[in-house]
Amino acid sequence: MWNKKFMCLMVFSGISSMVIGLPYILKIFSSVKTELTSWGIASVFIGFLLIASAVAVSHINTKIIRAVLALEYSVLVLLQVPPVMLWLSENSTYIAVGTGSGQLAGHWAFSIPHLVLMLMGVAVIYRMLQFNLSQLEAE
Repeated sequence: MWNKKFMCLMVFSGISSMVIGLPYILKIFSSVKTELTSWGIASVFIGFLLIASAVAVSHINTKIIRAVLALEYSVLVLLQVPPVMLWLSENSTYIAVGTGSGQLAGHWAFSIPHLVLMLMGVAVIYRMLQFNLSQLEAE
């Protein structure tokens, strides 16, 4: 069975995904395009799924649930690639639609939370693979 630190990492990854998606849904970055709002909804949804799956795997630890969990974390990692690339490419340019002095200029530092979330997802996938390989060796 997985230890408590690993379970906390899985739940924290889900919560982080939800928190990172909220500014895109709530349009904190001013009047952003609808694609970004859709990305925020997807991020919140995958965060909810990650938390639910982490709780499920702590009670019912089957190969199918672990496979679904690994797939969800793979989606989480891949879901972070577009915002990282966009924040890096839009560095020092105005990202909001419209004109005015209240526009938000893109900055590479906005990609840091997404990069941290990617690393957490990769760490969870790596740990799950280690766990599965150790189970195969035991059989």
